Amino acid sequence: MVLFERILKTPVTVGSGIVVALMCFPSLIWAQQEPQLDTLLDPPSIQQPVAITPSNGGLNTELAAKVEILLEQLRSGTAEQQEQAEKSLLSLGPSILAHLPRLPSSVTGNFRNRLDYIRDSMQSKAIGEYAEPSKVTLQGKFPAGDVLLEIIDQTDNELTIEELPKQEMEVNFEQASFWEALDIVLDELRLEATTSATDVALRLVPTKTPGVRAARGSYAGVFRIEPTRVDAIRSIRADRLSYMNVEISLMWEPRLRPAYFSFPMRSVLVECDNGEILSAATPDSSPEYTTTDAHSIQANLMLALPSRDAKIIRRISGTLKAAIPGAIVQLEFDNLEQDKPINQKVGNLKVALEEMKKRDEIYEFRILVSLRDAGQTMDSFRGWFLTHEAYVLNAKDERVNNAGWQTYQMNSEAVGLTYFFDLGASIEGCRLIYSAPGAVTEQQVDYILKDIPLP
Repeated sequence: MVLFERILKTPVTVGSGIVVALMCFPSLIWAQQEPQLDTLLDPPSIQQPVAITPSNGGLNTELAAKVEILLEQLRSGTAEQQEQAEKSLLSLGPSILAHLPRLPSSVTGNFRNRLDYIRDSMQSKAIGEYAEPSKVTLQGKFPAGDVLLEIIDQTDNELTIEELPKQEMEVNFEQASFWEALDIVLDELRLEATTSATDVALRLVPTKTPGVRAARGSYAGVFRIEPTRVDAIRSIRADRLSYMNVEISLMWEPRLRPAYFSFPMRSVLVECDNGEILSAATPDSSPEYTTTDAHSIQANLMLALPSRDAKIIRRISGTLKAAIPGAIVQLEFDNLEQDKPINQKVGNLKVALEEMKKRDEIYEFRILVSLRDAGQTMDSFRGWFLTHEAYVLNAKDERVNNAGWQTYQMNSEAVGLTYFFDLGASIEGCRLIYSAPGAVTEQQVDYILKDIPLP
């Protein structure tokens, strides 16, 4: 049985002080028990965290037990019981993916067909919901640490903090977005959220400027947008070369890994406090940005220069485009020695193991990967491709990482990859695991920025 468990680190002494590290994210713990269905239980096909709350010890044992009972009914019940078990499992949603067994390819029949249908349905649902904004519902007075834990539990977004606040706070969140809820909490606790390429999570740090995040931020879907700087550039020789640049910070929920962004400047409209309406300095441009390991980017909006009568930008409205890879799925290939290609698909993801070659003890696996009807651009496709991973589980269920790879085909719809593995003399009992996002969601998100002081 696969269970998910939060790790909450206890205080540790550092020098003469105490540092409390709050590792605010679900950590995967594999605890394999004796199979109840005469099947092999393998890692889940989607790493979908189970909803947990601070009071239940971090383990959703109730869901696990319910799924186990329904699986037994699906395997050995009457036709009517099997039909009801299938409907009940589907009604539980994608959280059951962590508890569904992986059957060897030699297992066939009605149970396998129903189980594969349930898994495919829940994977598709998880992929479709992945890029939707996370919501927080919480009302009452609680210790600040519990409020942060609830935000993490309900959104699956990771946070770290060096010193946990001792105070209590009263909150009233009803389907608030992750960023709206977090900004309100951080303002009250006098904290700021920072990101870096070395941090998996958002880092919460003390700030001397209290109560400004909720006022500065603008929320659009899974994004938080904040103006950070305004520069006015006036050309002495040619007025047409004068412009104003508004620098913005764009952050996204840390559970996501967007591939790229673009800002079509034709969509940008600016209104100043004196009634002036400004357009983009270069309306036909569409600046593009690729992402790093951090959870934010800095973007620039180049606008027409306002007159000196304008003191404040009352409103900037526009549309940004974002490519967001979906939930990670794992496709498994066994019977690796057979000659014919093996095809698998989940959501928009299609993976074909086209060929296997052996050179001494090095095995080469040629894999063709594509996104079916995704409508992605080449930029989003490249970003999606960079999130892929391939490894082998040997006959002892030990992980063997690939020794390298090279491409043999690449276009806007598919990429062909050759992976190299040192697996010894035989690959009997080995399974190839290919891990990748099941889709790329291209979103167009409207944003509004208000009351920006001019230089």
